[in-house]
Amino acid sequence: MKEKQKAILQRHLDKLSDKDFDLDAWKSGVSATIKQIFPDNWSLSSQIENLKIENSSWTLRDSGADHNPLASAKKKGLALLESAMDELELSTVDHGSLLSKYLDKNSIDLILNKEASEKEKLKALEKLKKGELAGLILGLII
Repeated sequence: MKEKQKAILQRHLDKLSDKDFDLDAWKSGVSATIKQIFPDNWSLSSQIENLKIENSSWTLRDSGADHNPLASAKKKGLALLESAMDELELSTVDHGSLLSKYLDKNSIDLILNKEASEKEKLKALEKLKKGELAGLILGLII
């Protein structure tokens, strides 16, 4: 699940460099994605929604002649999305340590081995008691 979320956030990052970039359309998509991935982080979503292209004479005067309002909005958007990706990375469950609460090292190695068959992995998990399975599932979804 986390890999899909990272891929979606990366697509939004990639859109920042599109030639026909539309800030409002981008903000809508990113905001909806952020709300899905981080339902409790309304701050990040609202910061994205509040991005705008500053074309006021005050902004242009204070920032100098080389100020590019769209580039500035993109830079802020990039920083916010990178923050979201960092937050997602920090919230990723460490499967190895979670499994170590319930399984021995050999069983963990087997389950995490991409070469092992599903049947072998299920056999290792069948050793767990009902309460242990519940704890493992809870640890994966929290």
